[in-house]
Amino acid sequence: MLLSNAIINYNDGTNKKVAISSRTAEERIEKYLFDDASLDYEKISSIDFPLNQSPISAGDDGFYLISGTSSVCRESSIGYFREREDLVHENKLQHLPIFGLCHGDICFISITTGMQYDSYAVIEVKDGNYNFYLRFLLDGEKPYEALTFELHMLEGKDKTYSGMGREYRKFQLANGFRTIRDKNDEELNFCAESLLVRIRHGWKPVPCSVFEQTPETEPPMHVACTFSQVIEIMRSYKAAGIDKADFSLVGWNIKGHDGRWPQILPVEESLGGEEGLKKLIDVAHELGYKVTCHTNSTDAYNIANNFDKNDLVVDRNGEYNWRDAYWAGGKAYQICPECAIRLAKETLPAVKELGFSGTHYIDVITSVMPHTCYSKLHPLTRRQSAEKWNELFAYAKELFGGISCENACDHTLKDCNFVLYVSFFNGELPSFVDESVPFWQIVYHGIVVSNPHATTVNAAASGKEKLLKAIEYGGRPVVYYYSKFVNDGKNWISDKDFIADTPEDIKRTTELAAQEYKIFEPLTYLQYEFIEEHEKISDGVYCTTYSDGTKVTVDYNNLTFDVTK
Repeated sequence: MLLSNAIINYNDGTNKKVAISSRTAEERIEKYLFDDASLDYEKISSIDFPLNQSPISAGDDGFYLISGTSSVCRESSIGYFREREDLVHENKLQHLPIFGLCHGDICFISITTGMQYDSYAVIEVKDGNYNFYLRFLLDGEKPYEALTFELHMLEGKDKTYSGMGREYRKFQLANGFRTIRDKNDEELNFCAESLLVRIRHGWKPVPCSVFEQTPETEPPMHVACTFSQVIEIMRSYKAAGIDKADFSLVGWNIKGHDGRWPQILPVEESLGGEEGLKKLIDVAHELGYKVTCHTNSTDAYNIANNFDKNDLVVDRNGEYNWRDAYWAGGKAYQICPECAIRLAKETLPAVKELGFSGTHYIDVITSVMPHTCYSKLHPLTRRQSAEKWNELFAYAKELFGGISCENACDHTLKDCNFVLYVSFFNGELPSFVDESVPFWQIVYHGIVVSNPHATTVNAAASGKEKLLKAIEYGGRPVVYYYSKFVNDGKNWISDKDFIADTPEDIKRTTELAAQEYKIFEPLTYLQYEFIEEHEKISDGVYCTTYSDGTKVTVDYNNLTFDVTK
């Protein structure tokens, strides 16, 4: 066994070592459990499990792997044991409950299975020495379940980040995840093989100036794209040879994007109203296209006709939780997932009746960790919250045929068909890592369809490097009209926007979309395969190997790619 002790960190800054409650080994998998009822948890800030039992010094061979996070929407990365300035990094809000370490003869991936929503990896570098911990943040509260995690030991060719990804994928498949091929679902297959076209129709000012809005004080909505304009785009796409497209409408609801959640209807009249929307959907179906839409089950604005503070997440201090953000609808309160399920069942059937079908988009859920809710009406632990979000996804998937969201937290991915972007990654790396890697894609490609980065949206307009990154990571092509809607310039989707203000705009964006579609169309068969290996061949050259043997080599130096079957 590698580990024997845990470190109890107290609120007063002191700490002590204690024995791990239970340790078992099965072949190459070590399982650890900590559950000590004798501890005074009110005095404990966190519990650490040291993951390296031998010293690691700058200059040693090997690497460590950390998950991407939702805090800054960073993707998974690796670091080498090189000289660094002293640092302590807490990898809070991890997308995946994992950490990987390869040093000397020891190589493993750690998978947290109990209290994982309160855990994260810690990297410590001091005087050229590296230490790594698995930390459970308790903040003076008794754990609602045992602290449990597993170390999966890796050998030979598996002592790579690709090997770690294959191991975590194997773990997930053994715990209820299913592949795209195994599901053999018509809506999911269309998602995997089509171009996604997101269109933001309208929005009120962001950041907003009216935090608690009423119908009398609500700011006016900007109309960017009417339903009749979308019909023009669709017909232009069909004429350009784009045979499979999934049009996802954003801000079609009352008062546009983030207008009055959890209120959805009526359809925004200034865009063409319900009649215009139904005509759009009819035309799409005539052209062989899907039409889906964007809704939100996490945010609540007090202007909504179904706003009720009793539905909100209550924090530890008894206050209503909000996202520390003011979007178009004002102050964004957080809906408890227990109540979100009820609200979804009250509102989404009417959305479905408008004619939407396919991979329905529900905002935010896969981009944030589940909350603890302290409400006396609907108390939930983080695990219970995660279970409720999964229940909501399963309901909406049954209703519409599929589900999509944004970002990459995997506690709600079992019923999620597509993620709009896995990370915001813009090429910059923090000081505690050296390379970003497609670890998430190695785990989930062939299970969940994805686009790698927010910046690979509208890739054909943003430069060949963005197209190559989407190809390297096995992404789905995505274009977005009116992606930029934040007035202070803090937009995160795409380097270049698509607009449809004039016939010339539609012609130009159609040409770019067709270019992207025709590049990716011959690669759609790979959406049903796993990524088995990803490796750097040389500076600027990377090879992605799929489970059917296909190799995709991307050369950023010459801006080319090659597919070998």
